[in-house]
Amino acid sequence: MSTVEKPAVVVDDKKYLIEDLSDEAKTYVATIQNLGVKLQNHQMKGLQLQAAQESLTNKLRSLIKENPQTKFLII
Repeated sequence: MSTVEKPAVVVDDKKYLIEDLSDEAKTYVATIQNLGVKLQNHQMKGLQLQAAQESLTNKLRSLIKENPQTKFLII
């Protein structure tokens, strides 16, 4: 028979069972967890946007190289 560990939160190196917290504290735990999920989603979207930007930049480079008549400015 396996034992299921009850949900807990660690604050200042101390572990607390969520079921023992006040309703207000439970709300804060849920909000903090939700923010963590949102941060992970934004980080993933950031990686996707960065990959798309790099891909489009590489495509632009190849388009410019394909057309030898493309003029460029010296910077």
